[in-house]
Amino acid sequence: NQQVAAMLGYSPEELGRMIFSELFVSRDIQRRFFEHLGSGEDIRNFETCFTTKTGEPHWVNLSWSRIDDTVVSCSVIDINAEKIARELAVDSSTRYRQVTENSPTGMVITEHTKILFANPAFSSFSGYAPEECTGRDITDSVFEEDRERFATFAGRWDAPVPVPDRAEFRFVSKNGEIRRAVLYFTPITRNNRPAGLVNIIDNTEWEEYRERVEQTKERRHEIMRAIAHELRTPLQPIMGYLNLLLQDPRSFGMTDEAQQILDRCAKSVDRERQIINQMLELSVLEGEETGLDYSVFSVREMADAVIANGGYALKAEIAIEIPADLTFEADRQKISYVLDILLSNGISYSKPPKKIWITSYEGSFALPFHRLSIRDNGVGITEAQLDEIFKSENDGGAGSHRPSAGETGQLLAIAKKYIHLHGGYISVDSIVNIGSTFTIHIPKKRPDKVDRHDT
Repeated sequence: NQQVAAMLGYSPEELGRMIFSELFVSRDIQRRFFEHLGSGEDIRNFETCFTTKTGEPHWVNLSWSRIDDTVVSCSVIDINAEKIARELAVDSSTRYRQVTENSPTGMVITEHTKILFANPAFSSFSGYAPEECTGRDITDSVFEEDRERFATFAGRWDAPVPVPDRAEFRFVSKNGEIRRAVLYFTPITRNNRPAGLVNIIDNTEWEEYRERVEQTKERRHEIMRAIAHELRTPLQPIMGYLNLLLQDPRSFGMTDEAQQILDRCAKSVDRERQIINQMLELSVLEGEETGLDYSVFSVREMADAVIANGGYALKAEIAIEIPADLTFEADRQKISYVLDILLSNGISYSKPPKKIWITSYEGSFALPFHRLSIRDNGVGITEAQLDEIFKSENDGGAGSHRPSAGETGQLLAIAKKYIHLHGGYISVDSIVNIGSTFTIHIPKKRPDKVDRHDT
């Protein structure tokens, strides 16, 4: 009839000129049909595949009965869309099982908190066999002290419109071992019912590694403090004797040449003392033991004091553009130290005639930071060096804007950490052979809490 013709893309007249066997998509399927037809029995719901006018396979369900020896009445039901959907579902289910069973990440499908399916990775994580996991409440494996927090986390799975979620918990394996894992929950539908797919990422080893790193860092800080103390102790009498000799060289019968040699020795010992102090300062900063003594102070007065105390006006031409009424709310001593470091650094690497510009930028009231820039006319910094200049372990290669380790090797690292303690940062702009600009960004508002970890 017309419905069969339309289903296969023919007109009724075209279909009427064909023989029935031409409708099947392959000889094997055709042979199977005629074997059933030849049995002489009436057939119900025989699934087979026709071919359309354009050559595409088309699944149908046939039922037939004989009217006489030569005439057969056959009804044709279109099941093509249903068949394709079933095959896709079977294919998806197979692929999903392959993915989950071969995944190194633990996966469970849950209804509320009851486990409906668990993959081998979760079985290995929990210590329970797959058949033991099925039907088990995942809450039973959560460490007792974490269960209240887990109940809150899992309670969101039953929301009218659940959303993907993430949290970290401790679990107790079958043999009593405590393991840590990050859970990722994703709402899914299983057998037309709401369910959850929970990925369990084991990070037990990472947590143990992190604890070992923290212990190692603490030991390193202790060693650094001990080394600094041991190095600094013998320097004190050396400095004392050198100063005694230099204060009254004539009474000790020293020649001018000997005085010059001792003067160089005194300067070298003082530089060594500064390096030791910087090592100790970095150790304290990395150990997060340094607090901030906040006050409101004039930025212009602070800059003038740093220039005067360091004698920098004699070493370079310094232009200051800072409003007289500009104030910072910060630790004045530490900000002064940072400015001193950047001024010394800029002057050391400037080209004659040496020039330094100190400029503040008030900017919009909406901006959260004050900005104080120190610009020089020095050798500049290459793009590759920009990522290295603040690293405390870097010894500052040739042409680097950072001082070498024999001078003030750790100073830029200390400056960065001091500003970071305030919740700010230091940015750098530089052009090789033109100069560099170091800009201190200090929050206008004193932060309630500062994350002291470097970013």
